[in-house]
Amino acid sequence: MSILQMLSHNAATDEDARTLLRTGKYHKNLRTAQNVLIANDITKLIAGENASQKDKENNALLRAFIAQRTVLANRWLNLAHRSAKDRLLSVAEWRIAFWTTLGIELEVGKISCKHCNAENVQIFEHAECCPKSRRRTNTDGKLVYPRRSTILHTHLMKTMTHHFRMIPDLTLSSLNTKITDVFQPNPENPPTIAANRTEAAKEKGDLMYSLAYGNIQEEMLLDHTVAGIHSVANKQFTINEDGYTSSLPNHAEHKKDLKHDHYLHDGKAYGLAMDSAGGTSKSTDKIFNLFYGKGTANNPRNWNSESMRIALKKNFLDTMSCVIMKHRVRDYTKLGIPNARMRGQQQPYAQGGALNINIVNNIGEYAQLVAAV
Repeated sequence: MSILQMLSHNAATDEDARTLLRTGKYHKNLRTAQNVLIANDITKLIAGENASQKDKENNALLRAFIAQRTVLANRWLNLAHRSAKDRLLSVAEWRIAFWTTLGIELEVGKISCKHCNAENVQIFEHAECCPKSRRRTNTDGKLVYPRRSTILHTHLMKTMTHHFRMIPDLTLSSLNTKITDVFQPNPENPPTIAANRTEAAKEKGDLMYSLAYGNIQEEMLLDHTVAGIHSVANKQFTINEDGYTSSLPNHAEHKKDLKHDHYLHDGKAYGLAMDSAGGTSKSTDKIFNLFYGKGTANNPRNWNSESMRIALKKNFLDTMSCVIMKHRVRDYTKLGIPNARMRGQQQPYAQGGALNINIVNNIGEYAQLVAAV
């Protein structure tokens, strides 16, 4: 509103407006507004004219594009200049990640999945949901099918513990913490008795941390989850009525809160929820900002320097985004793209066949322009 008011009076040419604009404070806001407008236009282009709410929810490309509009989702691009080891993506994987982020399908139309025998499925959507594409042979020679969410969850937990270890006043108390060892059951809403392994897992959190600085000491249980944007059960939460935002991470966080309500945790149990494209919930943002915060004037944190704090937080968020993108790329490579022969003739994307994919655009002139570049 401040920008609009300045521009409405002589195009912000008076001395006061020029002084404000010269500080650079509003430049970022102008760029942000422009980026939002462009993203909204692309959203409308993907959704199509006169699309109903149900049509939008069933549009896999639209769900993915809205999910990756969050702050964390595309931070992996910040590490494009780094080595494959640092960014967790090989050159071939980075190309797949880039095209996927632009909303360009690696294969158009419907297919039959050779892994799970599902018929008439869209690769862009099915790659994340296929229950058998990640098959592997365990040590005793038995063929197993790990769940995508379990593998991603484990990878994210390792990333968090590695980076949180560098925070000077944060201490890891325990891993895979049993909630009953930390909090008493809520007599008004007691937990259900665990009848099997699945139910027993619901009684556990992930990371127990102690944050101590100045005269502040906080104990907190972090319980992490990742919700798939292409899961049938989650479709209704991926696109809000405004058509531009998603409530899926907050919905996943709410499910964790319902679990924690069975215990008297006094607000010390946090559901850290993300969606499979990198969207984060309110509690997730709160915890990340708390861990990498400055503290207060009376209770400053124990950072060696402000530049150290900023650098560690940036590296953490960039790496978390890389982990999520790594698994989004695996969705395709595990399904057989781009190495499997698709319908029709493959076309080499890079000279020498470094990556062979048949790129087909389906989001109009925008995708055509990007493909031409």
